[in-house]
Formats: sequence, C-alpha cells, structure tokens
Amino acid sequence: MRRKVNSNIGIFDEIYNLKKTYGNVKPKCRGLKRKTTHKVNHEEIEKLRDRADALFQIRGKEMFSVSIISGEPVQVIHHFIYKSQAKSLRYDFDNAIPLTNSEHCRHHQSGDPTIVAEILRKKGLKWEEGLQKKRHLLTKHTKEYLESVIERLSTKLPF
Repeated sequence: MRRKVNSNIGIFDEIYNLKKTYGNVKPKCRGLKRKTTHKVNHEEIEKLRDRADALFQIRGKEMFSVSIISGEPVQVIHHFIYKSQAKSLRYDFDNAIPLTNSEHCRHHQSGDPTIVAEILRKKGLKWEEGLQKKRHLLTKHTKEYLESVIERLSTKLPF
C-alpha cells in the first residue's frame, strides 16, 4: 500500500514522522550475505603485514647503500607508487626508492617536486611505465600471501 505524502509538510518532516511511527525499518535482503569458509583474523593479518613491511625496509637497505637523490647513506626505502595505491607493488623492489630521512620527509610533507623529478631522471620513463603496468595487478594480502613474502624476505630469495 502506497502512502500519500502530505503536501503541507516537507519531505524530511514526512520521513521523520514515518521513522517515529514505524522505527528504523531495515529491508530484508535474502541471499546477499557472503558465506565464508574461514574466519579472517584482521589483527593477525595486520601483524604479518607489519612484519613484512619491516623486513622490506631491512632488505632494501641491504640492497641499496646510498640515497638515489644525494648519495648519502640510505635511511628509508620509499615506495615510488604508494602502498595505499597498489598492493601489488608493496613488496616489489622495482618500486623501492632509497632515500635519507630528510629527503623522505621533504617529499611527503612539502611535496617537493624535485625529489620525483630526480627519481624519474635517474630511473627513466620506461621504468615508471613498467611500474604503472604492474600497479594494476590484483594482489590480495591474505595470511598465506604475507607468510610467503616474509619467508622470501627472511631467506633473501629472489622475488
């Protein structure tokens, strides 16, 4: 049965009156819940990701001894394409840029364009195009995937 909206009051008042009368009614949706065969422990995934990130930094500092910008000793491994923008590149050393802490802060806090320009000048546009292609690969950070990344980073197996 369709309710006629009272033209003397606004639509928001009408919605308020309906909620007041009937309460917040949620429609019944059948078959929309996805059944999972296993429970995902988000805390465990987060701990594995943190461990893999730490190992990525350690291994990156072993691979790259000096900053690509200044030639000073490397202090941090920066992701050229941010981790939040491409899960597939999070543990890819093609995406790893060795920087000092001050260069890294200059890039993230002030958006210094000379950092990106220098990286592109030294690495080249073909390198950047390759990263853009890899960027769109789907990668799900499951417990098994992260454990395999940790194993590779711990034993220094090639990626």
